[in-house]
Amino acid sequence: QFEAIFLRQLLASARATNFGGDELFGGQGMETFTEMRDARFAEIAAGTGALGLASMIEMQLARHMDRTADGGA
Repeated sequence: QFEAIFLRQLLASARATNFGGDELFGGQGMETFTEMRDARFAEIAAGTGALGLASMIEMQLARHMDRTADGGA
């Protein structure tokens, strides 16, 4: 779930940069649709492990746990 939340925030931040251009089909409805589409994309991408964040975090935690188990901090 962390990966999906991270992706959703990343997409929202990317869309927030408009650079002064007006959207052709703007408005509240389009904004809601875009948020829903981004949320679904984030869920799918996170479910497939597209970014690999979960595995990277898991490896980092495993290394840290190994070090603390060996007596080093």
